[in-house]
Amino acid sequence: MDILVTKRLTLRPPLEVDVDDIALGIANPRVAKMLGSVPQPYAQNDARIWLDKVRKERCVYTIHLHRLIGCVGVHEHPGHLELGYWLAEPDWGRGYATEAARAALTRAFCVFDADEIVSGAAVDNRASLRVQEKLGFEEIGQRPRRFLSRETDVNAVNTRLTRDRFQRLFGPLETERAA
Repeated sequence: MDILVTKRLTLRPPLEVDVDDIALGIANPRVAKMLGSVPQPYAQNDARIWLDKVRKERCVYTIHLHRLIGCVGVHEHPGHLELGYWLAEPDWGRGYATEAARAALTRAFCVFDADEIVSGAAVDNRASLRVQEKLGFEEIGQRPRRFLSRETDVNAVNTRLTRDRFQRLFGPLETERAA
């Protein structure tokens, strides 16, 4: 099992025991609203479906403080890798998303030997766009994107991070130190 440890967090692959906490976190409409691919309302069965989908992915993690507080992952898509993440609302604004995403990105750049990773967020998700900015992502455009949770298209900012830029900001990639 691939476990990453940062200064404040532990990241590990999602397990069946996480279903309740994942469902509870994403069931919050304020969390779900910012996630493009989740239905609202979000239930335990939705969390199980997600778990089955990501079970074989190499860089998807649950984020733990004293309990599960969110998820982060670099997902494999045909032709590109994409960073995604969410945090339960009580844990917003404390830097956990940035810390967890930095660890996941470090691991992903090593695992995939990738030159770049993309991400993005709805234009009204300033907090997520700020996380990406702190990690070195640069805006590469905007486009409408279907948000299942909102049942409509939403203008989204697309971003990308190159391996070189990440290393310039954070130093050489080290597999022994996540963040």
